[in-house]
Parts: sequence; structure tokens; C-alpha cells
Amino acid sequence: MARLPGAGDWAKLTGILLEGRMQVDGRQAVAVGIGVNVAFSPQIEGRLVASLADLGCAADRDVVLAALASCFARWQAVFGRGEGFAAIRRAWLERAFPVGTPLRVGLPSGEMAGRFAGLETDGRLVLDTGAGMVHVDAGDVFLTPGD
Repeated sequence: MARLPGAGDWAKLTGILLEGRMQVDGRQAVAVGIGVNVAFSPQIEGRLVASLADLGCAADRDVVLAALASCFARWQAVFGRGEGFAAIRRAWLERAFPVGTPLRVGLPSGEMAGRFAGLETDGRLVLDTGAGMVHVDAGDVFLTPGD
């Protein structure tokens, strides 16, 4: 997410898609897809979308890809050294929007609204709906407009 200059509104700048599968040998395999709007931003109905160029950053896609690959390799090494997901989770929470941030989550069963309440040790999003805590395995997460 990025704040658009002058508007102050949050816009989607990147996206991440994770898909995990248990292998026959019992190990978990994860495919990671990452998209970054570098030079342009696609038009998505009902969403504000931005690119690095929109934010005044004259980035080159090859430079962005190299930096992203380097960071990904660094965190993969953290995981591989036995520090596991706990170290990654800690770092993610330090950089995430604060607990209490209003969110909407698009699920196959419909949309759910609440406030960010954390991230479980297994990676699930915790959403405080006001009626209780919901643990979200997968979904499209959005900042609630106007908050």
C-alpha cells in the first residue's frame, strides 16, 4: 500500500499470492507470486492503484526485481537456518499496519469487516469483527476506505 501524493488516500502498489502444498515426503512446499507496479498501474474497478512512477520514483524494473530477489533470498536463508516462520512473523508484524487498523477481507463466502488483531504463529490473519476473533486462512485483504 502507498499513499498517493496530494490525495492522502491509500492505493495498492503490490500484491502477494502464496500457495502451499504438503509434499509426499511430508515437507511443505510454497509457491510465491509477487507483483509490483513499477512503471504503470492497472485500472481496477473500485480500487485505487498506484505505481512507483506515480509516487515519483523512477525505478527500473530490473533494479526492483534484483532488490526483491535479494531480500527474498535473505529471508529464505533466515527460514532455512532454523529460525523458521517465527522470525519472519516478528519482522512482518514490526512493519505491518498497527493492531486495530480497519480491514475488509474478501472470502469465497462473502466479505467480512473488522480490525487487524495480529497474525497467528501459523500465518493466519486474526480479524476482530467486534463479535469475536476470526482466523483467516486466505482472502483478499483491503484497508477500509476512509480510515
